[in-house]
Amino acid sequence: MEKFTPDLVVSDFDGTITQKMVNWKVIPSLISILRDNNWFLDEDYKKKANQFYNKYSKIEKDPNLPYEEKFNAMKSWWKEHYDLLKEKWLTQELIKQAVYHPDAKIREWFDKFVEILRTKNIPLIVFSSSGLGDESIRLTFEKFGIPMDNVVILSNKLKFDENWKFVGVDEKDLIHGMNKKLKDHLDKEEIKKVVEWKKKVLLLGDSLHDPEMLEGMDFDKVLNIWFFIPKNSNKEEELKAWEKVYDIILPWDADFSKIIEIIQ
Repeated sequence: MEKFTPDLVVSDFDGTITQKMVNWKVIPSLISILRDNNWFLDEDYKKKANQFYNKYSKIEKDPNLPYEEKFNAMKSWWKEHYDLLKEKWLTQELIKQAVYHPDAKIREWFDKFVEILRTKNIPLIVFSSSGLGDESIRLTFEKFGIPMDNVVILSNKLKFDENWKFVGVDEKDLIHGMNKKLKDHLDKEEIKKVVEWKKKVLLLGDSLHDPEMLEGMDFDKVLNIWFFIPKNSNKEEELKAWEKVYDIILPWDADFSKIIEIIQ
């Protein structure tokens, strides 16, 4: 396998850093753990959240729909879901419980991968549209004892009141599956500082749109790696579509050992 030593890594979170399947059950995201266990919130939340997922995930995964239609649908999905979370009294404690649920796992060797990046002084940007925001990502790193010296999180920032109840997000800065673009966040000092002068970038994702995270950026070389999980019965046809945007495709249950081989 050809070696590639990046000076920056940009990675999606849900389904890329976290395991996409646990005990043969698909775990799309941390918020899906909150959704599918009604003892976190209530049965009505689970019902409505599943309705949102069934409606909007089909739109998100359809490669034939116009970009604008998908963009507006993803924005509506998160707005409606966050309104529901406010109504159902999401708290910081519930986010922590979801993160520490046994179904919330990271891919094997990810901790070793981060350690290698640290020793080589390579920054890692975790760029995520996670519904449970940057707090859930920090808690995940904490859960698995992974230091964050070289890690920058770029995700939704959830707001809480004095009782730690969720009260909303800044809709002007809302990140969803269709607007994860690094170039739109260069006004943030921590992002600008990390990205400055970088030329070789390793991008990790599990979505057709994850490579768009680097759209409009002036890098000399980008290596895109995708964790593949079939979305429909026509696996070969689907793989051809994804091969157009990813350089290397790994199976859904792959760990980070192959990626470590590439960067060493």
